[in-house]
Amino acid sequence: MNRMNRKLSSGATLALLIVLFVAGALLITNLFRGARLDLTANNQYTLSDGTLQILDSIDEPVSLKFYFSEESSRDIPAIRTYAGRVKEMLEEMAARADGKLRLSVIDPKPFSEEEDEATSAGLQAVPTGLGGQNLLFGLVGSNATTGRTIIPFFQPDKETFLEYDIAKLVQSLVVESKPVIGLISSLPVSGGFDPTTRQMSEPWAVIAGLRDLFEVRPLGTELTSIDETISVLLVIHPKELS
Repeated sequence: MNRMNRKLSSGATLALLIVLFVAGALLITNLFRGARLDLTANNQYTLSDGTLQILDSIDEPVSLKFYFSEESSRDIPAIRTYAGRVKEMLEEMAARADGKLRLSVIDPKPFSEEEDEATSAGLQAVPTGLGGQNLLFGLVGSNATTGRTIIPFFQPDKETFLEYDIAKLVQSLVVESKPVIGLISSLPVSGGFDPTTRQMSEPWAVIAGLRDLFEVRPLGTELTSIDETISVLLVIHPKELS
């Protein structure tokens, strides 16, 4: 009888240890879900302060749908590796956003409703050259009010800008009205009609980039006051300006 009691006691102790181990593992997982050890030389898992500020500024939930074709990419290891990095970056951002960034990872099968949904949103279906298959590898972001924004296809050669591109997409869905930059320049930085060539010219790359995040408002060179709605004044090539 004592031997049986000892066996039962040992069994109960073992069961309790297993329960404690599992509970501890779950607790650690939940506590550190948003934290990662940065053991990479290029801070692969470290989000910038700017990105964290954008995530903190989310008031209404933002939905992110990450589309990646698992089957079509099976024989393209470089793409699969990069897709893993994109997914980790998105998961990191979602974990830091306190539930306000809702991430869905979707594998759009050929001829499926998910594939139609992705292409209808504007994602690029890129031919793989393998049995006529197409590869979807993009992101659709949306909110409840201002619509949606997309990254049509994650280009591996632009990995350096991955965090910036995703953060910019999120910010476009968070900010209802863009901050205004007042532009003063004696140069044709905004583009427009070029009397020399009698053709329309493109805006400078820096101005085009700013317009993704801000309203860039040209002010001319003879203004006497600056509107209070302007957050930042940008002066380019002030030569001959007074």
